[in-house]
Amino acid sequence: MKTNHFTIAVTGDIDTFEKEDEKCLSKFLDTLEAHGIRCTLPVTADAVKNFPGRANYILQRGHEIAGHGDVHEPFRGPKDRQVERLEKMIDMIFEYTGYKVEGFRAPFINADSNLFAALETVGLKYDSTLKVFGYICKYIPYYRKHYFEGTGYTLLKPAFNAAGTLYNFINKRTRAPYKIGNVLEIPVIGDSDYTLIDSPRGPHFPKHEALKVAGVWWEHVKRLRKSHKAVALQAHPGRVSPDYLDGLNHFCEKCLESGITFLTLGKITEIADTVNTTL
Repeated sequence: MKTNHFTIAVTGDIDTFEKEDEKCLSKFLDTLEAHGIRCTLPVTADAVKNFPGRANYILQRGHEIAGHGDVHEPFRGPKDRQVERLEKMIDMIFEYTGYKVEGFRAPFINADSNLFAALETVGLKYDSTLKVFGYICKYIPYYRKHYFEGTGYTLLKPAFNAAGTLYNFINKRTRAPYKIGNVLEIPVIGDSDYTLIDSPRGPHFPKHEALKVAGVWWEHVKRLRKSHKAVALQAHPGRVSPDYLDGLNHFCEKCLESGITFLTLGKITEIADTVNTTL
């Protein structure tokens, strides 16, 4: 991760492994590997316990697994309880895969401030729970259903961009990645595939409009690369594969053509530690 480069980590949370069978995972990983991209898939310990073969398949393909909780429940409450859950998660994933996770993302992207002290206590190196925005439509009535196709979008685009900048500033996410204690935070773009495909509030892009999903992500990236060095993208394999893979493929092509680098969350952390990045 050179100092003048913008880097993206492709991620995709796996809550239960019920949808993410080998066929689903294979098509998802094939799409990324065609571009030489390795991803990070946060998984719950419960999912790994129930489907160890699927977790090991990801690792055998050369991709990274991160922690996504012991079970798929938010990380809120006393630090000691969060430490207990994280230790259980780490131990269970190691038991069924022989792999020790180095990082974390909270289920539902939902955690309180005790999370980072808990992560540091158990020795995890990175987190990718906090959100970052290049612009904001998802919280604005009408536009959260339409995005670029909304009436007057072109005229209001500067305001949407300013709203994203303000969100990042208020939440102290203006330059990423950055350290919270000894944990590197690599925030995730706030518009995930869930926001754009399945959310009751979202635009519900159908599969034949997969390129519009890519377009939303690309607009975020064009803004974020001006002030950040690395962020994560959330694209759940169970939702994206196979019907929306054209969108993911198009997004990767656009980024690579623009000189953007793709790395796993673990690799971003390794490089950041090497150059003492505390942005």
